[in-house]
Amino acid sequence: RLDRHAWRPTQPERDASIAELPYLARDRFAHQRADDRNPMHSTFVRRPDYYVAFNAGAKVAAMQRYGLGLLWSPQIGSVLQTQSRGAAPWGTQPAGGDVYEAGAFHPTVTVGGETAEIKPGARDLPGGETEAVVFEYPLGEAGRKSVTFADDHVAVEVAHAEPFTEHLPLLLRQGDELTVDEGLVRVRRGEGAVVVALSAGVEVAIDETDVRHGPFRLVRLRLESAGNLEYRLSFE
Repeated sequence: RLDRHAWRPTQPERDASIAELPYLARDRFAHQRADDRNPMHSTFVRRPDYYVAFNAGAKVAAMQRYGLGLLWSPQIGSVLQTQSRGAAPWGTQPAGGDVYEAGAFHPTVTVGGETAEIKPGARDLPGGETEAVVFEYPLGEAGRKSVTFADDHVAVEVAHAEPFTEHLPLLLRQGDELTVDEGLVRVRRGEGAVVVALSAGVEVAIDETDVRHGPFRLVRLRLESAGNLEYRLSFE
């Protein structure tokens, strides 16, 4: 028989342990973890204004969705989270097709303009504390996409030959204010906000979903475009 000892940390002990989590202990890094069994990898980028997770690689389960997985701000908390299956994944969807990020893709990763080799294991990317981290990858045979994690914003550029829809799964809490103005989508939470700044000619739509995560409800932001789309996520 195993002797069991019930231990419950005090609140100060819990707080001290949580404070050691990387995204709280440091406000600048680009950390990558790659699986040595399957060609899959996750990259975590921290800047003073935000923290993100970006996933890519081989498809090993039907429910997987890759690309931008999470966007969090130390001022207002989590504001975007991709969903598995078809509920509300982040990504680019061609007319009549599936979101590209629902399939496998292998991006080119650069840090400060230098290619970062994807290696099995866990490591901080050289230069990742200060330099822009960029993921670039094909959208099937119809176009290309780049996601740039800059010092104070996240920039996304899509080039696609045919009309397409860009999906952003936004997390809203009770009391959040979602507004759509010319070229701007804003989610205001308390005294802060996340802003999505759009290039010209983009049609914007908002869809409610039945997805709930704790205090959050998930809303799908749809950006309809053709040819090219650029948008920037930043905090104010």
